[in-house]
Amino acid sequence: MAAPEFTEKLSWVVEDDTHQQDQQKQPTYSEPQNITNEYDEAYNEAYQVVDGFYAEAQKDLDFYLGDQWTYQEKNELALQGRAAYVFNKIKRVVNMITGYQRKNRLSSVVTPVENSDQATADQMTELMLYVMQRDGYETISDAFSGALKTGLNLIEVYMDYRYDPLDGDIAFARIPYNSLLLDPFLTKLDLSDCNYLMRRKYMSRRQAKSFLPMYSEVIDSLPECARDDKYQFMPEVRQTLGKDILAVDEYWKQNYQDAYLLVDPATGQMAEMEANFEALALIMQQNPQIQARPIQKPVVERYILIGKEVISMDTNPLGINKYPFVPFVALFEPETNQYSLKYQSIVRALRDPQIESNRRRSQMTDIIESSINSGFIAKENSVVNPRSLFESGQGKVTWVKEENSLADIQPRVPAQVPPSMFQLQELYDRDIMDISGVTEELLGAADDTDTGITVKLRQGAGLVTLQDLFDRLRYSQKLLSGLVLNFIQRWSPQKIQRILNEQPTQEFYSEDFGKYDSVVQEGVLTDTQRQMFFLQLLRLKEVGEYIPPGLLTKAAPIQGKTDLMQEIQASQEAESEKAQAQEQIIMEDRALNNQNLTSLTESNMASAEERRTRALANLGLAQERQSGAETDKAQAQLDRAKALKELESMETDRIIKLMNLAKQLEGTPSKETPYEV
Repeated sequence: MAAPEFTEKLSWVVEDDTHQQDQQKQPTYSEPQNITNEYDEAYNEAYQVVDGFYAEAQKDLDFYLGDQWTYQEKNELALQGRAAYVFNKIKRVVNMITGYQRKNRLSSVVTPVENSDQATADQMTELMLYVMQRDGYETISDAFSGALKTGLNLIEVYMDYRYDPLDGDIAFARIPYNSLLLDPFLTKLDLSDCNYLMRRKYMSRRQAKSFLPMYSEVIDSLPECARDDKYQFMPEVRQTLGKDILAVDEYWKQNYQDAYLLVDPATGQMAEMEANFEALALIMQQNPQIQARPIQKPVVERYILIGKEVISMDTNPLGINKYPFVPFVALFEPETNQYSLKYQSIVRALRDPQIESNRRRSQMTDIIESSINSGFIAKENSVVNPRSLFESGQGKVTWVKEENSLADIQPRVPAQVPPSMFQLQELYDRDIMDISGVTEELLGAADDTDTGITVKLRQGAGLVTLQDLFDRLRYSQKLLSGLVLNFIQRWSPQKIQRILNEQPTQEFYSEDFGKYDSVVQEGVLTDTQRQMFFLQLLRLKEVGEYIPPGLLTKAAPIQGKTDLMQEIQASQEAESEKAQAQEQIIMEDRALNNQNLTSLTESNMASAEERRTRALANLGLAQERQSGAETDKAQAQLDRAKALKELESMETDRIIKLMNLAKQLEGTPSKETPYEV
């Protein structure tokens, strides 16, 4: 046992020793007899609530298939000598919607929440395509079609171990409305609040032993199946059963087990563990930072019954703690208190206008047929052959006796079909289209005078009225893909390696990957992930992203790609050699240009040096000349000074003449009279 201080630390988890003992108890199954009684009670209680739905769903299916007259109406028409004509407009509407879905199927892809999980998401997506391409998408279309006709279908995901006894293959099965029974008070399509679920399958004894090989001896000892009052709308119940037919019932119910949620506050990591106090105490003693919280962990239990015998009892038989079923519905209104209205098909609202359309068309046909030979008003013994009055057709002659006149025989005036009947018929036909939300444009019957833009806008408006149907379909497909993801994670690495030709990543088997690290989204439906990759590359190139040359061809899902890749490689090599030759020529031209440029540069440098030397020589000569000029100027000033000295001893007029002479010597002409010798 744990230390006192440790027990005190867990006081908020475990209150007393009695609770500790309860936590240590392992879950137990009910006794087989108790399960049989529980199954019968649950069936009877649920069926009393949902009985109205099954009757309406069967009538919806009959209307789609063309059985649109009641038994009483057929008898009345037969007594009147009239046929029960059916002009089925409903089938056209339903087939348009299902055809649109089949033509525009969307695949399921796994998208990572973080870029670090891209490799795992890619592996999951490729495996998802591998599984769903086998029969998953076809089963989805069938279940959607069944929901449109009856209101409710289920798809079951299960493991088929016939060809892979170790890992099994993921398979799908469509369950029609008449072989299942859901908790009548569920409100969520993910079945999270569905307390129980029941379904029945009729099998031969050999099929039952193949379905449950470990119980072959028990199945052999069971008596022949006796009729009971369950699942009255299954075709096997309405028809004579074979002697070797067994009714195999599956009773699924949601239960809860005590468990602990271990939380590390430092890292935020969480993990679940079974309710074992001793193991919990040991874990927390070794990891004191761990916090434990008691929780109620949901589990599902499955009981298989054949007749009154409980053959198998399992908890989470497929390794997942939820139902392996996904509902597909057309209209779902959980708030109504009338269960016959909770699930509705698209046919339900079209039945009344279809009935009136058939009646009016039948009446008009009867009027037209009766006008072909409406009869005669004739006197007794007025004609030679009275039987001729009842004949019709071309070239018939009625002979009148000679003693009688033509006035003795007069034809009855046939009744005319009122024009209002044709208008009313058109109104009923238009009501079917208006109520269903299917327009003439969606059916490809638009007016030729409409422009393409007008038709496209009307098609878009028509699809809006059907959006709720396709939204519920996409939600169901997303739930189904999540189940498939859980099943894929149960495969061994060897099977993953065999399918992908590579080992699964480290995050592949993480339970949190599908919950926190990835989401299942819709993508373009392709046969393989390679085709999807090609379409994604093509879309990126269309929006302007750079795609390396040859990558599109390498990813293209086309035949004869090997030869094409070899041709492309040879062409690329030739282009590469040509580019290398051109590059060599360019390099040689560039080297020659560089050499010429170097020579020109050297020549220019020499010319510049020569000009610099010449400039220096010119500068020396200029300096020499300037020095001589300065010497001459100094000598001139000296001579001038001597002359001035001599002027001191000369008379005034003589001085003036000498001054003029001095100015002339300096190069400045005087304005006075020239010097006279």
